[in-house]
Amino acid sequence: MIIAIAHRINKEMADKYDEIIAINEGEIVEVGSFNELIENKGYFYSLCYLKNLNESRL
Repeated sequence: MIIAIAHRINKEMADKYDEIIAINEGEIVEVGSFNELIENKGYFYSLCYLKNLNESRL
């Protein structure tokens, strides 16, 4: 088992992991694969969406 902690994540990186744990203010809020978390459109999705919005403004 390998555990990685990242403040930023992209799809290429996320596809390498079986499971992603999204944490907000010290609490686990979502667990799943990248595709599952994106499909759920929850907390993790909102982080990815905001990241893409900010990058598109550059």
